[in-house]
Amino acid sequence: MASHSHKKTWDEEIADVIHDTEAERSRVKETDPRLFKLWDINQKYLFLVKNMLVADVKTNSPEQLMAVLPNTSLDITQKPIFMGLENKNSCLSCVKSGNGQYQLELKEKAIKDLYSDPKNAKAFTFYSKSDGNADTCSFESAEFPEATALKEHDPRLFKLWDIDEKYLFLVNNVLVADVKSSNSPEQLMAVLPNTSLDKPRQPIFMGPENKNSCLSCVKSGNGQYQLELKEKAIKDLYWDPKNAKAFTFYSKSDGNGDTCSFESAEFPGWFLSTSSEAKKPLGLSQKGGPQNVLFYFERKL
Repeated sequence: MASHSHKKTWDEEIADVIHDTEAERSRVKETDPRLFKLWDINQKYLFLVKNMLVADVKTNSPEQLMAVLPNTSLDITQKPIFMGLENKNSCLSCVKSGNGQYQLELKEKAIKDLYSDPKNAKAFTFYSKSDGNADTCSFESAEFPEATALKEHDPRLFKLWDIDEKYLFLVNNVLVADVKSSNSPEQLMAVLPNTSLDKPRQPIFMGPENKNSCLSCVKSGNGQYQLELKEKAIKDLYWDPKNAKAFTFYSKSDGNGDTCSFESAEFPGWFLSTSSEAKKPLGLSQKGGPQNVLFYFERKL
């Protein structure tokens, strides 16, 4: 009976690159990089355009292969690697701009030079690991652990509805919860992480799909906590998240994992909520009141 070939995970591929035991590393000195084709979960591949790496849908142009070699001076259990362009004298590097933003640059540096002298090359290093079902992987900057290389530019899209089967609709620039009708498509919500806050609490930004606005938690003149849609692009918040606590929600699964809740990072203890009545705007409420604070979710993209 024919056997199925085992598809290696990213961790297994990089373990091969690194030669994951001291005995192998002392015996073998790898000089030629391994080449990989990378593409994101939206089927966008890497292309080199005017000395910049861009992600785009596949065309007639051949995608850019990435050369990979290990950084043997760092903890090998974290799979530290250098990444450069095939047949180019340049590698990916993580830098901090004058205004404090983390940026990815292609710097003129041969990947073999980094491999031969890795000790001061943390800015060129990424910790790589398999993710989820091992068909995907991620690359974390060794220089800036809170930032990620090949960061996701496009938000994930989710359909949300409350436990009373009321869906989200955008009416006159206000998000309301209403029963689903055949004529009106529900409003999908775009989601991106706030990478400046505590990652285990899953801080996120949320905004209506294809709109230049995001959910924000504010305090009114009479001291009440309110939910507003403010004119702010979700990608702008994603790239500059440090002063965006009012736009941030801590998200977590609830109960059996079919539902989730969204707690305001600005006002702890206050959650995204819907009224028990239909056609009412979303708001902020504490748990235990008449409002719904649990939502079902379905990822659409």
